[in-house]
Order: sequence, then C-alpha cells, then structure tokens
Amino acid sequence: MTNTVATLWIGPQLSWLERLSLKSFHDIGQTPILYTYDEIEDVPDYVDLRDAREVMDEAFTQTYWGKDRLDDPRIHSDIFRVMLMRKTDHIWVDADIYASLCVWHSPSVSQARHERRPAS
Repeated sequence: MTNTVATLWIGPQLSWLERLSLKSFHDIGQTPILYTYDEIEDVPDYVDLRDAREVMDEAFTQTYWGKDRLDDPRIHSDIFRVMLMRKTDHIWVDADIYASLCVWHSPSVSQARHERRPAS
C-alpha cells in the first residue's frame, strides 16, 4: 500500500489554489499524483504527472456514461474518483484541499489508512 495522494485536474493550467494544495502534500512528505487528460502548464517538479486514461479510458466513458454527461467536470471527477479507488491504492484528494501534518498523522487518519490494507 502506497498511501499516496492523487487528484484529477481538467484544464490547461492550475490556479494558485491547486498549486498550494499540491505543495502542502509535498511539504508533509508526499509526492502528489496529478492525473490529467491534457498537458498542463507549469506543473511543479515535485508532482507526479500521469495520464488520466490509466484510470478511466475514453472507451469506458463512451460505453457506460455517454460523452455529454462526462463533459461536466463535476460528474466526470466523481466517476473518476470511484474508478481511482477501485483500480489503485491511492488516496483521493480534491485539488483544493490543504494538507496539515497534524491531521495526516492523527490516530483516526492513521487507523483509517491501515484498515484499507488487503487481508493477507
């Protein structure tokens, strides 16, 4: 289990808020994963940039959801989030969440992270 945080960004560039969010996870020792379908300008070096099609490819979106419904980024990101949790062991974070070390290492968060481990 990696306990690595991941998020999705749809659009050509990150705003200051998304950059701050990604930096906050980097500052507590994470290498945040940023999934995207297109190129994004000025992605920070500490971000692991990945193709969102690794999680939810275009064939899936066309077959099961239809193009029109997934044109809305809110609906698309909701479905992507579920697919990410199904296919990976990454921890989903919204792109506008700020990480705090005291919360990340709190007993309840630590316990929740360990409860996700598959049975041996």
